[in-house]
Amino acid sequence: MFLGLRMITTTFVYDDPQHPDRPTGTIPSPPWANEDVALLLALDAYDSSLCACGEPRATAWHSEMDGWWESQTFVCHACTAKRDDGQNVVYAIPVDTYPADRKGPLPPFRIGATTTSDDKHAHQPAGPPVDASMA
Repeated sequence: MFLGLRMITTTFVYDDPQHPDRPTGTIPSPPWANEDVALLLALDAYDSSLCACGEPRATAWHSEMDGWWESQTFVCHACTAKRDDGQNVVYAIPVDTYPADRKGPLPPFRIGATTTSDDKHAHQPAGPPVDASMA
């Protein structure tokens, strides 16, 4: 490792007894080490455990969290500057207001057992969540 970057190396093979000073082949280093693969798999597992809003599904979808979320909105001045109509670009961020001193942790999260179904959308096919927080 050099400055956080993996150095690609090439090992020369010298297996010609007639000319021991001439390389007969090369062996390149692998582009990904085992640690790299493990870290990428862990990142993928973590990313797949999140809701579209960025919160862990086990918390955001838990039925006991109903009513414990608030939304804070923020103006992105960089996105607003790119708009021609002068309207502010506003993003909403979910805020967990579940009290830390409440008795014990949440019960174990199980889809179907600790989730709340949305009856008014039950007849619609499943699809990506609609983010109404973006203006």
